[in-house]
Amino acid sequence: MSNQILLHDFYVSKLQHITEHWYASLNRVNNGVYSSSATEDVQRLKQQAMSFHDLFFKVFLEGEQTFKEDMDRWIKDISNDEAHLNTANSSKIHEFLHTQQQYLQLLDEFKQNYPEVSESEIADFRETILLTMQYVIVNVTKEFECNQIRTFQEQREVIAELSAPIIVLSPTLGLLPLVGAIDTYRARIILTNVLQSCNEKGIDRLIVDLSGVPTVDTDVAKQLLTLIKSLSIIGVETCLTGIRPEIAQTTIQLGINLNNIMIFASIQQALIDEQFKTVDLTV
Repeated sequence: MSNQILLHDFYVSKLQHITEHWYASLNRVNNGVYSSSATEDVQRLKQQAMSFHDLFFKVFLEGEQTFKEDMDRWIKDISNDEAHLNTANSSKIHEFLHTQQQYLQLLDEFKQNYPEVSESEIADFRETILLTMQYVIVNVTKEFECNQIRTFQEQREVIAELSAPIIVLSPTLGLLPLVGAIDTYRARIILTNVLQSCNEKGIDRLIVDLSGVPTVDTDVAKQLLTLIKSLSIIGVETCLTGIRPEIAQTTIQLGINLNNIMIFASIQQALIDEQFKTVDLTV
């Protein structure tokens, strides 16, 4: 039996010990996936750890390509686990390094149990462990970052879509109350959604209320003007209401021309204005 197989079998015999010892030493205070004390969560976490150990130890048996393919599949699975996604990357890296230390300590135990294994082989095994764990940490971190970015982007899109609802006031009149800070990204989403919504709902007059918007910069103002022009092209007449004094000052300082846009102090004024009033406010 080769020493690689001997070491692999030695590690496999310690699977349960490694897992239980690792879990017993976890920091469980506000530490994401490692905090839960629910039996189901604990068992799942231990099983994930056992699977990792079993795969890791195969580095002493399999070729590099085969090992990496197997390990990459584990990394993909764990990086899609919601509990791990909600755990800080620093905490996960800490636990991988903790596991690495366990492996090195067991390598010392292996050396004591099998004195016939040469020092050079032990050194090679140690380097294999360190390089393999380095590979795992780098790729786990990359995968989690990609998934977290994707999740954040999806959540951002949902929030942006929900943040530009058109309230139907009559069969042809709509109200778009904008609330909160508007960045360039959100402005683009609003542009797309409002055009589509007006077209679907048959709205030909739209009140855009800015009373809930704290500030407007040049890019957002340009997007807003683009929205009004785009709505005009599809036959929707638009007016602005609730422009705060600080926004009015900003638009003047930025040289933004609002001369051809109907502006009212409030939604109520827009509704009673002769140029923009609605005859039927029943939906």
